[in-house]
Amino acid sequence: MIKLFKTTLAFSALASLWVAPASAQSIRTNPGFKLGSIPANDDGSSPLVPLGFTINFFGQTRTSCYVNNNGNITFDSALPSFTPFGLDSVHKEIIAAFFADVDTRAPRSSLVTYGNDTVNGHLAFGVNYINVGYFNTKDDKLNSFQLVLIDRSDLGPGNFDLEFNYAAISWETGAASGGVGGVGGVSAAVGWSNGTGLPGTSFELPGSLVLGSFLGNGPQSLVNRRQYRNVVGIPAGRFGFRARNGVLLQGMSIVSAGPLGPVTVGDPVAIPLLAIGGTTYRWTMLTDPGQNIPWLSLTPGGILTGIPPATGVYDFTLSVTSKIDDIEFTDVQRASLTVVPPSLLISERSCPLPVAVAGSAFRATLAATGGAGPFVWSWGNNSPIPGLTLSEAGIISGTPSRAGNYLFDLRVASAKAGAAEPASRQCALINRSTLLAGSSHHGMPGRIGNGRRPRQRTPASRWWKRSLFVVGKRNPSFRAYREPFGNNCRYSAK
Repeated sequence: MIKLFKTTLAFSALASLWVAPASAQSIRTNPGFKLGSIPANDDGSSPLVPLGFTINFFGQTRTSCYVNNNGNITFDSALPSFTPFGLDSVHKEIIAAFFADVDTRAPRSSLVTYGNDTVNGHLAFGVNYINVGYFNTKDDKLNSFQLVLIDRSDLGPGNFDLEFNYAAISWETGAASGGVGGVGGVSAAVGWSNGTGLPGTSFELPGSLVLGSFLGNGPQSLVNRRQYRNVVGIPAGRFGFRARNGVLLQGMSIVSAGPLGPVTVGDPVAIPLLAIGGTTYRWTMLTDPGQNIPWLSLTPGGILTGIPPATGVYDFTLSVTSKIDDIEFTDVQRASLTVVPPSLLISERSCPLPVAVAGSAFRATLAATGGAGPFVWSWGNNSPIPGLTLSEAGIISGTPSRAGNYLFDLRVASAKAGAAEPASRQCALINRSTLLAGSSHHGMPGRIGNGRRPRQRTPASRWWKRSLFVVGKRNPSFRAYREPFGNNCRYSAK
């Protein structure tokens, strides 16, 4: 197969991630796993080879597989692909221990081997990728990893266990996948898929396709990670999974660890935690040294409860234990809970403000919710209404001097710094002029006296100034007009 080379940049920073190989204790040394081999090659595969037992792979009964040089086995057909792809979207029945561009043609590289043996008294099929190089014919860095299927028909027809075992991961990419010196480009993927794309039928180990993640001292190092911390006999670098009733489970792990929240000071906390891969779970929490969080507790069923008295970020360790196949497994994850102050909210009763009348005294008291007072109130910019002031206590008062419709911003904050998040809101006030008017039919409220009806010049409505007066008002200025039809008059005082 001819590979297409890409122009790449040197990834010297990623190359520095390489470390000396770790202990090989995670690799099973069964001699049967060396009975068959793939000749020195790049992108080749074995013929269809028997597993030695029957597995139920997501509803498909399989008794044989293709061993592919590039770190995976497939059940439906051989796979020559050398650049890894997302396992959640592939149309291929695949199990990948380290899907990357393995090249065994270099002098120091060993061959890929496979075969049948037993593990703990159960039939097993293993594939060894021990001391294998990378494309193009490179052996300056060598990887050692292993894929093992273990028959568990004792627990049900087609049941099996799956192991990914790692002793050394010093390269992640071949040159045709954008790598330089075995790093960079499109890095390796680990996991499986049944090729349908349906939910729950594929899995990628965290760190897949992430540059530098799986390398010896990478953040998701395959060699140094320990999947289960309390199970005797499971070394670092070994990842075990269980297929039961046709479903390959992702392994027991805490899903809801990491940053939790935010939650609000004074509000009751009830955060359910989630784990997968087990049956019945038993949860515990260990507080970090120096952290004082007696208000926070974790129920055995996995619910964080409490009422936070103060803001802050609280760190702790979560632990969950579950019994699987009569063996107790425990997963441990770091977590934190962020507590924030409450957020204030300007009450709906405060906006819009009551209608004001120009020249008349006005007073309104503002209200806020979401935190304990006292509060400090202010205008958004400055006083937007001539004649009115806003006190820090939230009282708008004064005598508005100019009529009009006003839009402005109100702000409120806690008097105690950090006790609550401040709030702002656009508010409205209608400031009416001093209007008293009346009419013989449609007039506004008021009473007009000693005025004469204006004479009509044209059928159209026209404004006429008249010497009228309003009872209770001195020297008002009037406008009067006559309706086009009928004898009704309207008057308006200014």
